[in-house]
Amino acid sequence: MIRGACLAMLLAAGFAAHAQEARYLQSVTWPQPSGQGGYSGIEVSADGQSFVAVSDNGNLLEGRLARTNGTLTGVADLRIGPLRAADGRQLGKLLRDAEGLARDADGQLYVAFERHPRLRAYGPGRTVRDVTLPAGIADLPRNRQIEALAIAPDGTLLAFAESPRAGTNGFWLWLYDGSGWRVGPPVPRRGNLVPVGADFGPDGRLYLLERVFRGIGFRSRVRRFAFQNGAFSAEEVLFETPLGLHDNLEGLSVWQAPDGDLRLTMISDDNFSPLQRTEIVEYRVPQALAEPADSG
Repeated sequence: MIRGACLAMLLAAGFAAHAQEARYLQSVTWPQPSGQGGYSGIEVSADGQSFVAVSDNGNLLEGRLARTNGTLTGVADLRIGPLRAADGRQLGKLLRDAEGLARDADGQLYVAFERHPRLRAYGPGRTVRDVTLPAGIADLPRNRQIEALAIAPDGTLLAFAESPRAGTNGFWLWLYDGSGWRVGPPVPRRGNLVPVGADFGPDGRLYLLERVFRGIGFRSRVRRFAFQNGAFSAEEVLFETPLGLHDNLEGLSVWQAPDGDLRLTMISDDNFSPLQRTEIVEYRVPQALAEPADSG
């Protein structure tokens, strides 16, 4: 169901015309059964037709993105099931807070849990293994630990926290090469928005979704970086919304449409509140802005 699309398009036109980087396309929402919702991470297939998402109540959602002539019109064929521990058991109530999601080239899903910090890899056939966390995670404030994951083109896993890194004007970032972690450069901080979602696009660049809550609603922003040799560069703001344009966007996936332009697909966490909504939002990044990052 498309909800508030006309108003959103009018609002989006104002700021997008000013930014001229990413253009709002549409939003779709759907009602959630009791106990469902809370989606904080999303991965969309390379063709933009299907998705997986994780929720704060420890579920994995799979489904299809219904489109008409390329335009997102809704979701379909939804399948939902519990994320499990490495021993196969269903997660206890206090251990279900799945926040970050990333999918590697082999289809393996990495899921970060925040309230009691853990990181797990879910492979083909739903095999499960625990991944050792970076040192010091437990010392960060509760609910300000790993919030977003992304996998670089070389296979490096990036883990982002909402917590500022002391002594820097940025947020915590860790890099995992498959054998161990190292502290990455601080994620550059701009204003009062915090990292909540991340993905590497087909152009090889890092896309970062950020948000802030302002009492009556949320503001969202997506920035893009070149991330090479463990350093951020070429920072761009692709869009920043006015208050209340979208719900609590927390998950981001970047893919390339048949027209060659990139798509930013985001999902909102409704916090299981009747005052919020589960929303999928899409933006278009013009091809001229989506050229591959330099490899040097």
